[in-house]
Formats: sequence, C-alpha cells, structure tokens
Amino acid sequence: MADTDMPPDQDAEAQAEELNEEEKKNIDPTLYDLYNSRRPPVYLCEGVPLSAIINATWLPSDSKAMLAESWIPVPPEPEYEQATGEPKPPPPSFDPKDQEYNELRTEVENANNEMGEAEAAYAELRGSFAEDPLSLVPWMQTLFALADAGMTTFDVSGRFFPFTNLRSLFCSDNSTSYYDGTEAVLGMFKRRYEKERGPNKIQILTKLVPNHFQDGYICQEFVPAVIERMRGNVFGYESTDPLDLVQLYWWDVKDHDVFPTLKALQALTEDKLEVVDPSTGELAITEPKKVRAIGLVDFPPRAILSAIQAGVPVVSLQCPFSIADRSHMASLEMAREYNIKVLARDGLMGGLVSEKYLGVAAPSTSGPEDPDLDEVAHALELANNYGGWEKTQELLRGIKAVADKHGVTMQTVALRWQIDQGLFPIATIRWSDKCWNQFGFYYHYKPRPGVDAQLFQVESFLDEADMQKLSVLGL
Repeated sequence: MADTDMPPDQDAEAQAEELNEEEKKNIDPTLYDLYNSRRPPVYLCEGVPLSAIINATWLPSDSKAMLAESWIPVPPEPEYEQATGEPKPPPPSFDPKDQEYNELRTEVENANNEMGEAEAAYAELRGSFAEDPLSLVPWMQTLFALADAGMTTFDVSGRFFPFTNLRSLFCSDNSTSYYDGTEAVLGMFKRRYEKERGPNKIQILTKLVPNHFQDGYICQEFVPAVIERMRGNVFGYESTDPLDLVQLYWWDVKDHDVFPTLKALQALTEDKLEVVDPSTGELAITEPKKVRAIGLVDFPPRAILSAIQAGVPVVSLQCPFSIADRSHMASLEMAREYNIKVLARDGLMGGLVSEKYLGVAAPSTSGPEDPDLDEVAHALELANNYGGWEKTQELLRGIKAVADKHGVTMQTVALRWQIDQGLFPIATIRWSDKCWNQFGFYYHYKPRPGVDAQLFQVESFLDEADMQKLSVLGL
C-alpha cells in the first residue's frame, strides 16, 4: 500500500551511470538529475519544450490580491479589552472649539507628516528590491517548487462556463483575454523565475476564448488586440517576445466559421518581412512574430482535419481523456495521425482520484470550497458524467487496487495511464502547503519533490494486467 504521507524515496534509487556526451543530448537533464530518468526532451515547436506533466493554473484568489501580496507579515492589532484588560470606553463627544481637539489635530498632522516621510523612505528602500518581496510569498513558492521539480509548463486555466461568474461572461468584450488575471500571475512568475534560474525555463500555454455571450464569435480584426494584451500580461508591454502557444477555444464549429480567426492567428505566427536590397533579394524582419505556435481546445476530428488541410500549423490539441473518459478518442486518433501533441485534462477528475474521496459521501456544493478539488461543482459534474457517485466509487476502488499493487499513489496510476497513451497530463495546481496533494503526497522533505519518480521514467510500471483492468473502467 502506498504511503501517501511520505514522498517517493528517490534517495533509495540506484545511482545513475555516467552518461557520455551523446547520451546527454538525448535525455532531459532536469528529469535525469531529479528522477534518474532517461526520458528525452519533447518540444511543441522549435524553442518550446514541453514538460511531462503540465500544471493547470486555477488561481486561489483574485489575481490583483495575489500580485499585491507581500512576504512581510503584518500582525493583527489586539482588541482593546485584550490589550488593556478593561472594557472599551465610549467615544468622546466632539466639540471642534475644544482646546483638547486642537491639540489632537496638531498631533495628527505631525503624525501624518512623519508617516509620509517614512513611506517615502520605505518606497526608496523597496525600489532596490523590486521583485524580491513576491519571491517569498506562498503562491510564488508553490510555482517555484513545481518548476524546480521538472514541471515547467503552465497552462492558463480556471473556472469556465457554466461555473464561472456572470461578470466574466457578460461584462467583457472580445478585445480582452478571458484569463487576464491568470496570465498576469504566471507572467510575473515566469519573469521572476527566469531572472533567477536563467532564460527560457518556463513555458506558458495561453488560451484565446471568444466572448460568445456578448458579441457572438470573435472577429478576426480583434485577434491582434487580444494577442497583444496577452503578451503584455505575460512579458510586460515593453517586450517583443512571442507567446509560446495560443490555444483556440471555439464554442460551435458547425454553426460559426472558425477559419477567419484561425487564419488571423496564423498570420501572427510569421515574421513580417521586407526586401531591403532588391538587387540581392535580401530580406529584413520589419515586425517579429507574436505567437510561436497554435493549439486547439476540444475541437472535433473533422474540424481538426479541416484546419490542417487549410494550412494552419496546429501543434497541440487539448481535450479531456482519462481512465474514466475516452469520449474524445476520435480526436485523439486524428491528432496522433498528424503528430499533434495531446494535452489531456481531467485525468484526476477534478481532484476526486484520491484516497480522500474513497468510501465517503459525495462532497457538497453548499459547504465551504474544498481545497483538494479544482471546484466542487466541476468535480461532481465529472462524476455525474461518469455515471454517478456509486459508479465513481467503483472507479476509485479499481485505481486503488492497482496503486496498492505497485506501492504508488492513486494519482500516480491515473497520470501514468495518460502518459502511457502518449498524452501529456494536465494536473491542477494545489497551493501553498498543499502543493503536492494533487500527486497524493501531503508533505515532503526538501530537496526531493513531492511527486513520484515513476511518472517520469521511460518504462511504465503498469503491466498488461493493469492496463486490462483499467481499460474496463472507462466510458
């Protein structure tokens, strides 16, 4: 039985053999150092490495509050009764002519002046530590820990229809990004991480989602404005760097033409050139590309094929595909045929694939939010789509049996099954001290990551009997 209170004992693994220079070129050096893995590096396109497991970034709170968070603790002021041991006196009567009031006003003015001087000195001091305060806040440490564990790819995610708030659906327009807040948080993290660890370490997979509820479908003339806003969120508005991947979500490919938008997006993946010397035909880049690669979200097979036939350079498809849900098999097969990487959601059923939810009643949507789930309503929808809570319990028991057989966590089984299908699993981030919960580990000992090394090996621990047992659990 897997000990889910302890991290994987990577120190007990055999010491890796010395690699020659040729072998080093063909393995991911981070995974080799951390997990003794010979897994080769994988690229979405040139210059965009893709980690074996992708982090879905559902923010724990408002992005503005997160970005304003400081590492400096502010102790709460004690209640008057607690501080003095006496009942709080009633407020004094107010008389502006009273001499005591004039003296108090002078004291307040002096205090305000001193406060202003102190704030100015603090602002000057803080300027010399421009980004340091954010590096020590819990959410930033969570992202650092995941990236240091070899999971360097972050998907811009979060609550979506029908679970998002109405303001997001009805009060924005198609010139803005649906995930502005998440992009800003991940952008701040990417800049901070790469300042410390080196350039091109973090990949951010963004999404272009039209506002169906306000203006219908996004028009191609809006695409450059949306992409420019995304780039500003991720890199800052002074940067000329292109976005790693823009994934297009389209509400209805049957009734609304997606190709004008796809073509407008494709135009942003190409440098704009101009002939600078007609005699030699020498070209110069007048405007660099804004996007490195294009991905699709939940596109049906026919729409994927149509995009490819239209010349759109599609490099990825994101869709749900897991032990429980095989409903997108046709899209998966189409992606495999054209060498398109598949980013697979819902492998952990919103967090339900865990011993915590085995043998218990279904979580309630009326209580407080469960930090071990993406969102209670979202997780229950996945369970209901599978066949209800009792059938979900059968699924969890089946996964638990395989996990116990191999001494790993239930989450490791579910994610490894996706990897064995040639997929890149997406696991939703749990924040702060719950950073490793999505992998079944509730605390860990640094510097070892709280994730099972079995997930990164070339050879799978799942045998033929396991695959047969898990295959009958799917729909």
